[in-house]
Amino acid sequence: MRALLFPGQGAQKAAVVQRFLAGYRPLVEPILQEVDKAIPELHLSRLLTESVSNVDINATEIAQPLLVAAGYISFRVWQESQHARIENVCGVGHSIGEYTALTSAGALPLSSMLNIVYTRGKLMKKYCSPLQGMTMLIDLKNIGITDKILAVCAENDVQVASYNTPSRTVISGLKQNISSAVAELKSLYSVKSLDLKVSGAFHSKYMLPAAQELQNSVKAAEWKMPLFPVISNLTGLPYTSIEEIKKNLIDSMTRPVLLTQSLQAVEEVIDMSKIEID
Repeated sequence: MRALLFPGQGAQKAAVVQRFLAGYRPLVEPILQEVDKAIPELHLSRLLTESVSNVDINATEIAQPLLVAAGYISFRVWQESQHARIENVCGVGHSIGEYTALTSAGALPLSSMLNIVYTRGKLMKKYCSPLQGMTMLIDLKNIGITDKILAVCAENDVQVASYNTPSRTVISGLKQNISSAVAELKSLYSVKSLDLKVSGAFHSKYMLPAAQELQNSVKAAEWKMPLFPVISNLTGLPYTSIEEIKKNLIDSMTRPVLLTQSLQAVEEVIDMSKIEID
């Protein structure tokens, strides 16, 4: 069995599936047509196969559907090239990557999923602010996210946005509050930090209005249980019901990504494989 890791925002690149056209055109072209039909105004097939200079693929509302489309195509190519049986895999996705994992597992058709993530991206952009930001705390291997570190974040009104690895954790909130929290953490624990190039405070309370507005789109979709296990970002455990999928996708917009916990849930898997899109 394999655990497939689908990347989150920040991994997007232009022309990322162009290399698949030579060997897998009969498979890829119909998917590209489906992608364009789902969101005609984005011309995603062009972004997926060409370097386009006048489009900012890092814009949240473009990056999210681009990643889902690229990840899904990569999964299908991997599946065909490896003659892989889906009963021998499970899926783990980082933030938007969870949506890619779910559509790859057949929980929702690609076109429907693209419409949801396009709406998600636009709503997140709507509630972003130049005052918001995200920062990665680095070199936590010997410290971890202890109660003391969480207390410093809470005192400065900052939230943990993602538990990426035991040594790297992302925090989210107002930039001035993040600066205060980071300064205190560096003073106490010699923690290093890296400001992330994002447009808002994702996976924090500042995304609550976006989450509330996304509910109708998520609930109205015709979900099915995944054909292979998909690990929830919110719990670090496989989904057990459609209602859980719908609830967790909404709730995870304001709560941290449990990537470390998700990978621990599949650590007994023999072969950890990435769905590469670069």
